[in-house]
Amino acid sequence: MTRERSQPRVRDGLLCEELGAELLVFDERNAAVHALNTTAVLVFRSIDGQRDIESISRRVAHALEVDIETAARDVRETLDQLDARDLLG
Repeated sequence: MTRERSQPRVRDGLLCEELGAELLVFDERNAAVHALNTTAVLVFRSIDGQRDIESISRRVAHALEVDIETAARDVRETLDQLDARDLLG
């Protein structure tokens, strides 16, 4: 696993706007808008290039009051989706 993936970060050039419980992410480079749900918002706000996936999973587990295995699965799935949408740096 590369450092980028083991300690993911949001890429530069994204604009964010809160909309209720969701977060809208405006990607000017790709002319796209992404709506993130509660779990994705927690992950998105936790990826700073310093935290590893395990610590992000613990934060999500605590915030959503779920077990660590569920949180870890959700974090991995969310990171895969963010990566597929070119939102990771």
